[in-house]
Amino acid sequence: MITREDLEFVRGFAKRKKARDEMLDRIREKVDVHSVQYDKIMAKGGPERDRMAEHVAAIDEAERRWQEETIEEGQRFMKICEEIGKLPQMEMDVLRYRYIDLHSWRWIARHLHYSERELFRMQRKALRRAEDENCGL
Repeated sequence: MITREDLEFVRGFAKRKKARDEMLDRIREKVDVHSVQYDKIMAKGGPERDRMAEHVAAIDEAERRWQEETIEEGQRFMKICEEIGKLPQMEMDVLRYRYIDLHSWRWIARHLHYSERELFRMQRKALRRAEDENCGL
């Protein structure tokens, strides 16, 4: 069963993942050296090596924290995505674009050639369908 709370969780999870990926990209850009250069810098030592080591440590720490935080959340995210995948194609597309891909209602309306009002109806219909299917169990 998919609830509005599930959809908000998925959207929040997707936002956190996007922000984390952007942060890691910014850290990696600061390092911005080829692996051969990296090996030379690390072998040579000095302040450049210290800065490089700090950036690498920041990347490692961010990735470790993300993995710890997201094991259970990732499982819940995947389970909800599977439930979304069971919906009819149009309802699935609306929910996926909004809550997983993080698009605005305006973008979805233009992309799918529907009005925003029609998209809201599709969303409500998808949630009702999910509730009805769960009640039948």
